[in-house]
Amino acid sequence: MEEITEADVSVLADIMKRAFDDDTRMHTSLEEDGPSGYADGSLLRRLKEKENCTTGKILWHGEIIGGFAVSTDGDVCTLELLFIDPDRKSHGIGTDAWKAIRRKFPEARRWYVETPDYSTRNHRFYTEKCGFRFLKKQSYGEGAAAVFVLDIEK
Repeated sequence: MEEITEADVSVLADIMKRAFDDDTRMHTSLEEDGPSGYADGSLLRRLKEKENCTTGKILWHGEIIGGFAVSTDGDVCTLELLFIDPDRKSHGIGTDAWKAIRRKFPEARRWYVETPDYSTRNHRFYTEKCGFRFLKKQSYGEGAAAVFVLDIEK
């Protein structure tokens, strides 16, 4: 995993759009949906510039296949983004990426992640593969998100 550069943003924005839209189509009647700026790279740029936020690209044999962003506040981390090219799903890459992210933040004692309320595949990934537990449902105008937490015993 390497830090995201400006040169990576367009490649990662395309992967993110395909990943988020694939998930949306799987769980809803919509063709596309994602957070503001997910399709044009502006979300990645905002996260890259955010104080106390680390971004990274996920590589597979030298090819960019996904990305992540983690915000930190002391020993509390928030997984802002984790996305993998939908053509690479179901090969354990997401789980391996999560393990590498955890190793990158050894000081973390608590993790949060939020994902669309409808995205049951993501819910299973975070609970069954990553060890998170459901914390609460968060409403956002027309949409809702599921918030998960992971406490690290040290």
